[in-house]
Amino acid sequence: MADVTLYGTPISTYVRTVRMALVEKDVPYDLVEGWPDNPEIAKRQPFGKIPAFRHGDFELYEAFAIARYVDEAFRGPALQPADAKSRARMTQLVSMHSSYCYPTVIGGIVIERVAPKLFNRPADEAKVKNAVPGADKVLGVLEPMISGPYLLGREVTLADLFLYPVMFFLSLMPEGGPLLEKRPGLSKWLQTMGERPSAKASMPPL
Repeated sequence: MADVTLYGTPISTYVRTVRMALVEKDVPYDLVEGWPDNPEIAKRQPFGKIPAFRHGDFELYEAFAIARYVDEAFRGPALQPADAKSRARMTQLVSMHSSYCYPTVIGGIVIERVAPKLFNRPADEAKVKNAVPGADKVLGVLEPMISGPYLLGREVTLADLFLYPVMFFLSLMPEGGPLLEKRPGLSKWLQTMGERPSAKASMPPL
């Protein structure tokens, strides 16, 4: 049994972000699979979200807090830039993910496209249609921000680990192809990220 336990369903992009961080840092962990109503998760996350996290007797929730802790508490390649400006840009990108990217792409498009399979209900096509312009704007803002093979240059950071799981799901949706075709930088970044061992090891069930 590993000293680190992550709680949440592997289909969650936030859970995948933390899983990727753990793999990048070469940290062994156990995954307790479940949705927020799982008793083991519910008692660790009072707001009904995932993931939750335990390292020894230290427990934590909120994905950004967990990912930062993983980077700072364990040896391995740094997942946060050393200089203040690049670190601020990383935090900005993570905030953009949470405030604009995730609600539009996952909430507006992906969840509706997987609703028939996961939630046994039809997709809300009006919601998807209304979300596409917002997703297009998010991708348009992200495209010129890419400064290398990764979002912030030559090294992968937490910004990549937060945005990749969302963009991965978008790439599988009918709406994703046309949106990404207009953004060669994002498309290349998505391919580069997909080749990392952390992306392969955290592949969600499809």
